Parts: sequence; C-alpha cells; structure tokens
Amino acid sequence: MLFHIQSTHSYKTCGANDPEKKKIMRSAFLSAEEKGIKIHSLVVNRPSHTVYMVAESETFENIDKMFEPILTMTDAIITPVMPMTLDWEGVYFYRSLHL
Repeated sequence: MLFHIQSTHSYKTCGANDPEKKKIMRSAFLSAEEKGIKIHSLVVNRPSHTVYMVAESETFENIDKMFEPILTMTDAIITPVMPMTLDWEGVYFYRSLHL
C-alpha cells in the first residue's frame, strides 16, 4: 500500500535547533526500512514546518510504528493513496468524475 504522509509541528516543537529532537526524528525516518517501509519521496516546506512523504508499506501498523517515537513532536495526516495513470483516457476519466 502507498501512503501520503503530511507531518507538521510548531515552531516551538521544531527539532531544527534542538539536537536531541533532531536525533529522534532522524532515527524514526531511518528506521523505516527495518519496519518494512520504503520511503519513495521525502520533502519539506521549512517555513510551514511541514514534512511530506510518500511511503510504501504492507500495513498501516508499520507506519504507526515508525511514528511512535515522534508522536509528541508532530501531528501526522496519513492517507492511503494509489498511483494515477497519466494516459489521456485515464486523465479524462479522472477529470470527468472529479471536476
């Protein structure tokens, strides 16, 4: 399963200037592979204190385990997603249903 993850925190809980928080956050994301998670994309919007991730895992529980050490530092929205075809027919079908 693919998951889109949006993880936000406040300026006060930001790990950028706190070496211990930074270490915990880094460790959580680096533990992904051992928890059965493949991170396809990891990007950040620093001014909004938001991290975006596309991750693949067999279960939601694996994602939950990855976030366990950082639950007090971040609010995460974890949404199951699927690839979208970019062929013309697929795009037209998608638009006709959702626009």
